[in-house]
Amino acid sequence: MKLADLVEDFLVYLKRERNYSPNTLRSYSADLTGFVDWAEENAMGESPATDFAPDRLREFLLHLRNGPEDYAPRSVARKVSAVKSLFKYLLRSGVVTANPMTTVRTPRLPKHLPHYLEEHEVKLLLEIPSGSDLGALRDRAILETLYSTGARASELVSMNLDGLDFSSGVTRITGKGRKERLLFLGSYAIEA
Repeated sequence: MKLADLVEDFLVYLKRERNYSPNTLRSYSADLTGFVDWAEENAMGESPATDFAPDRLREFLLHLRNGPEDYAPRSVARKVSAVKSLFKYLLRSGVVTANPMTTVRTPRLPKHLPHYLEEHEVKLLLEIPSGSDLGALRDRAILETLYSTGARASELVSMNLDGLDFSSGVTRITGKGRKERLLFLGSYAIEA
C-alpha cells in the first residue's frame, strides 16, 4: 500500500475513531502531506511502510531543519510528532512490526514563560466596552467570562445558555479534544 493511502487511512481513523477536531485534522493532513511529498521526492512514496528505517526518517528531520522552507523549531517538532503518530497507528494496525520513529528524537523546544497581563492592564481591558448598548454589554460579558474562567476563546464561542448555572456560578463547556469540563464564574462575570 502506498504511503499516501496509509496517511489517508490514518486521517480517517483520527476523524472517526479519535473524533479529532477539524483544525487538528487539517494540521495533521498538512504535516503528513509534506512527509508524503518528501518521500516521493526521495523515491520512497511507493515503498511499503516497512522500508522506512530510522536513518531515512532522520533524513526527513534534516530536510525539515535545513531544507528550503526553513521551518521554525516548533513547526519541525509538530511535523515530527505527526509522523510519529502515523507510525504508532501503523504499528497498532499491523502494517509495520516495529516503529522506526522510536529512535528519532523530536527537537528540543525552548521553554518560554507564558505572557500575562498585569492587574492594571486587566482593569483597563475590562473597562474598554463602555455604554449600555447591546454590543458593549455583550463585549463586557465576554471579557469578564474569559477573565473569570480562564476559558479559551474557542471554548467561549461553544458556550451556550443551557450549560450556564447562574445560581452556583458554574458553566459547562466543551474544551479541547471535545472534553467536557466545568468552569467557575466569578460574581462580575455573572453580573455581566
